[in-house]
Amino acid sequence: MLGTSCHLQSECCWSSGTCSVRDAGPATCEVLAAQTAVIILQVLYDIASGIGNAAKKDIAHRDVTPNNFGHWKGRGYLYDFSAAKDMAGNWDRPRCAGTLSGITGTVLWAPLSVLEGGQHSVSSMLEGLFISALSISCNGKLDSRHDMNPGRLRHCAHLRRGHLCTPALSELSSIESSLKPLITGLHDVFYPLQDSEDPTYRNYNTKVTVGLVHDVCVQVCGALSP
Repeated sequence: MLGTSCHLQSECCWSSGTCSVRDAGPATCEVLAAQTAVIILQVLYDIASGIGNAAKKDIAHRDVTPNNFGHWKGRGYLYDFSAAKDMAGNWDRPRCAGTLSGITGTVLWAPLSVLEGGQHSVSSMLEGLFISALSISCNGKLDSRHDMNPGRLRHCAHLRRGHLCTPALSELSSIESSLKPLITGLHDVFYPLQDSEDPTYRNYNTKVTVGLVHDVCVQVCGALSP
């Protein structure tokens, strides 16, 4: 069973649009595919909670990558709020498509909606967590990773959509069997099959909630339990 409390390693204090970040937790360890599936599930559960709880305070982390979360004693910690933004009144504000203004982290882990010019949202940050989980599961060897050039965002968006809207992820063959249900479960949440009777293409869900990510983690963990 997964623990339900979340861990934010940094505290954000907002003043006049600036962010002051200070350490508020232990030094964490990198999340690796070699760790047990239960630890990875717990970390993802905790980070999803952290994303959601920060958003309740109108704070968007905006840089959810494997480099910005870790684990300590089996629990996940979200840190490095240097790219975070106070989103009060701005969650639904559009931004210029095809610009770097919204790409606050590494393009390799940027969610499709942001690459296509959308504003950051809870769903987009959770998608960053899914892409991070996929990267961790295949030891960083994401499909088309060498072609994700930040100077060509439209090309990056095209690659991301083509990669994740396919029926089956190309990385699945290299992912350890205990992690495949997690990756396929999250893939189905963010990119549900267009037609179950003709599974040749996937839709794109930009309304994913923390609860949906939690549900996948809990279901996969339950299947692992003896």
